[in-house]
Amino acid sequence: MLGNTIAAPPSTRVLVVDDGGSHVDQIKSLFANSRGRYKVSWAFDLADTVQSTYGNEHDVCLLAIADRTPVSDRVTEEHVDFPVILLTDRRTRPEVYEMAARNRLKYLSFDGVRTADLEFAMKRSIHKPLQDLTNDQQSVALDAALDSIAIVDRTGVIIFANQALADMYGFFNPSDVLNTDIRLLFADEYVNAVGYAAMEAARAEGNWQGEAKGLRQNGSTFHKEVTVQAMDDGGFVFVERDATTTHELRAQLFQSQKTEGIGQLAGGIVHDFNNLLAAVMGYSQLGLINIDDDDPMRGYFEEIEKAAERAALLTRRLLTFSSKTIAEPEVVDLNVLITDIKDMLSRLISEDIELSTDLENRLNRVEVDPGQIEQVLVNLTVNARDAMPDGGQLTLRTENVVIGSGGKGSDTGLEPGSYVVLAVEDNGTGMSDEVREHLFETFFTTKDENAGSGLGLSICSGIVDQFGGTIDVDSVLGQGSTFRVYLPSVAAPGETAPSDQQQAVEIRQGHETVLVVEDENAVRRVLSQVLQQNGYTVIEASNGKEALKIANELRDGEIDLLLTDVVMPVLGGRALANEFKGLHPSAKILYTSGYTDDETVRSGSLDSNSAFMRKPFTLSTLSQSVHALLTDQPPSRAA
Repeated sequence: MLGNTIAAPPSTRVLVVDDGGSHVDQIKSLFANSRGRYKVSWAFDLADTVQSTYGNEHDVCLLAIADRTPVSDRVTEEHVDFPVILLTDRRTRPEVYEMAARNRLKYLSFDGVRTADLEFAMKRSIHKPLQDLTNDQQSVALDAALDSIAIVDRTGVIIFANQALADMYGFFNPSDVLNTDIRLLFADEYVNAVGYAAMEAARAEGNWQGEAKGLRQNGSTFHKEVTVQAMDDGGFVFVERDATTTHELRAQLFQSQKTEGIGQLAGGIVHDFNNLLAAVMGYSQLGLINIDDDDPMRGYFEEIEKAAERAALLTRRLLTFSSKTIAEPEVVDLNVLITDIKDMLSRLISEDIELSTDLENRLNRVEVDPGQIEQVLVNLTVNARDAMPDGGQLTLRTENVVIGSGGKGSDTGLEPGSYVVLAVEDNGTGMSDEVREHLFETFFTTKDENAGSGLGLSICSGIVDQFGGTIDVDSVLGQGSTFRVYLPSVAAPGETAPSDQQQAVEIRQGHETVLVVEDENAVRRVLSQVLQQNGYTVIEASNGKEALKIANELRDGEIDLLLTDVVMPVLGGRALANEFKGLHPSAKILYTSGYTDDETVRSGSLDSNSAFMRKPFTLSTLSQSVHALLTDQPPSRAA
């Protein structure tokens, strides 16, 4: 079985020349325990052996020189590349040393020499160091290197370059770059900052390492890693590596981390802002409940409520754009969505771009997350704006289409059926077929390094895909582009359920005891007032630790519902709920938070005895969520 069998290395072929045969026993003893590692041949006449015996048939020669052996450079002059080791007597004559030095030979004395010493000397002789290689051998070795290598004189003029350098900078042959100043291979801003400074630093410290931009023969630039090594003659060795891919990966990682950081910051801000909105919406709706229809103050409360609802929509969009919200599909009229967001889109484009809409009158409904589709629309609008630096026309269109055999959309790869198309059309610069092939790849961008992350279109594609749709692109260089978003239709016009804002405030009455845990005073007060007006008994706590103390003082059955914020100092809502369940197993739990990326929601840990309510909430949502849990109706994950 050959499997993992490793072949034994070939034996080292050793020629022993013992002129006169006076050292045979000594030499044999050195090879006594070699176990086949050496194949030893013998010769006893120096003159004949030098001319005819050794050459390609042997790897190394051991030349035993007796006291009377005549020494001559003939030992090596005809076989310069053949390694020879001198074995000498104790009192070696001066001419032996002189000959060994002239021919760069190793020598050992028979006096006290060990097998290990001889083996080490033979290995060193057979495996010659670099300085023993010929110029051709060195050139071939350097040309085989993947890194660019250049040797320059003390002024920076290139006196040697390997093939990798020629390939990296766009030259046909390494000789094309000889006698060129090495600094001309650096982009303008790096000529002095790196090219000159690197040589000065290497002259002072011995070597220098860093990064720069290289300048190719065609004028293009690229990122490179540079190592400069000073030489004894005052010159330098430049070793360079194309770092374009490394730089791109580093930039992508930085962009990803920056995007994540922005998302975390946005999530934190929105959480605090939603707490404020919960109080504003709560008190405005309490005012509407407790005021007569003909009271002149009613209009003020209504305007406050509308402003708070618009602010809540903005915070939801912010969470969506920072990827900090969970998809909550609902049946949507895209015409209404476009109309609502049109003003915001107008602020994203320049004044010399005209924004218009062409919306189908009876558009079918789609089931999507409105916030995420708004994100798609914003990204496509920004891309269209950037494609029209000198102004132009931007049109948003909607239409109903049926995909079947042939006809519109038949080449999208979608299943046959009824779809709604949202198109974003511009008359800008357009794009090539090559660019279009890579459009939806993560981090792909045609924008400047600091102008785009390359994430927008890949995120858009992922959003549309999760709702069973796709994005199709038509573009002609110099004429513009059209992005068509296909989404499956789920209902005909007029079948959409009314939204929360369209429903009258419905307050459901109860009699149970609710423990309200909220660190924001204004939110806690409005929650308590609404629940008390609904007939519930309310116990308040400003943090989880205080709530646990209350829970320990009451028996199971004396608290029917724990209504807790998720994110709180001292003790968070999830930790509180875990301990609370052990004290009051029969109680229900209603979580609330202005930050829907919380682990409570993402982990799917809600059961039949718990539900989640997103801030800011309407009084109707609060009333219905509490009533549903306490009456064992199906809970809502995110009311």
